[in-house]
Amino acid sequence: MSSARTDRWSLRRLPFRARLTLAFAGLMILLFGGLALLLHARFEAGLDQSINRSLRTHAGDLAPLVRGHQQLPAPAATDGAFAQVLDPGSGQVRVATPGYAKSLLTAAELRRATRGAHFIDTPHARLLAEPVATAPPAVLVVGASLAQRNGALTTLSELLFIGGPALLILTCLIGYGLMDRALAPVKTMSERAASICGAPDGARLPVPEAHDELRRLGETMNDMLCRLDDALARERAFVADAGHELRTPLAILKLELEFALSTDSTREELQERLRSVAEEVDRLNRLAQDLLVIARAEQGRLPLEKRWIDVEP
Repeated sequence: MSSARTDRWSLRRLPFRARLTLAFAGLMILLFGGLALLLHARFEAGLDQSINRSLRTHAGDLAPLVRGHQQLPAPAATDGAFAQVLDPGSGQVRVATPGYAKSLLTAAELRRATRGAHFIDTPHARLLAEPVATAPPAVLVVGASLAQRNGALTTLSELLFIGGPALLILTCLIGYGLMDRALAPVKTMSERAASICGAPDGARLPVPEAHDELRRLGETMNDMLCRLDDALARERAFVADAGHELRTPLAILKLELEFALSTDSTREELQERLRSVAEEVDRLNRLAQDLLVIARAEQGRLPLEKRWIDVEP
């Protein structure tokens, strides 16, 4: 369980492009594997059908000779083909291609051949056995070597084994290049976003021309930058207004304190100056409270107290 979690976390830590490439490679492996199996199966089926047609043709050519002659000369072997004429009762070979004097059929296969034509596969050949209506009855067996067929399948398997991975690597490289090109606008927007912090107000991200997800992402980011610019402008205006509002009471405080320190004032005059200073301090306190309320309102955190009031007409 922990190993599976570790594998998932390790995959999540990979860059997006690497994860996408791995997913693409996995999909291509499944696709190429399925196509290779399908191609191999179709090629094998085509070879088998060709061999079966050749055996039926060969049997059709030899059957009239078996029916017309009791002592049929042995047919010549051509392209790995061979034939036998068997006695259905004893299984003895009446006539055969040179090198095939021994019966190719077992007793069970011979009994089955007397009831109708059927194919028989051996490790090195494919046989077609069928009964021939003649006097005395006979069973005709024609066969073809599977060496060429097996060699062709082996060659195809080797080509798929060598060419499949090479084609997979080439396809993954092409896919990686296409992904790199598709993600180029994201890289451009990322670099532009990193440089906007030092750029003048109004800088925006480049938006692709295609109306796709990347364009919507760029437009969303630009809308966010617009809101940030507006918030920054309000903050600057707020700071400017706060500085302007604070300047007057601070100037009055400084003037009152300098006047009190620079002259030999009476007790009454000092008290008057201190009262003026206290008033300015109260003014600064109220101003600070007002600025705090404004700041909270700008941030949307100002609590509202709702209550009913009577309004006289």
